[in-house]
Amino acid sequence: MSIGKPLTKEGIKQLQERFDFFKDAELISMDILNPQELILKLHLQDRARDFDWIELEIFLSGIEDAKLPGNSKLKAINLHDGISIISSGAHFALGYSSCKSIEEIKESLFYIIARSVKIKENSL
Repeated sequence: MSIGKPLTKEGIKQLQERFDFFKDAELISMDILNPQELILKLHLQDRARDFDWIELEIFLSGIEDAKLPGNSKLKAINLHDGISIISSGAHFALGYSSCKSIEEIKESLFYIIARSVKIKENSL
């Protein structure tokens, strides 16, 4: 299994702009690989591909804190407000909606705080 390219602190803004901050993406799954790793799968439109739909896998490792919905609730989550990714120190925080800080992310519907994030794109 190819895990993807590492996301850098500098690459966060570019990624969020390319995918319009993940607004209106479809949350397909959260696959927990072990207590320290999970893969978040989204279907979304890609500005770099004339807004074609792709699958984006976000691999998070070194997870230190998380609040996750059960898989049965995934389809009910509306990503109209998107997903935020923030870097702070040696950590990345990913959370539901538009958040400006880790404290805001921790108040969101779901969040993950991890040491590493990798991104893999797949065609649909």
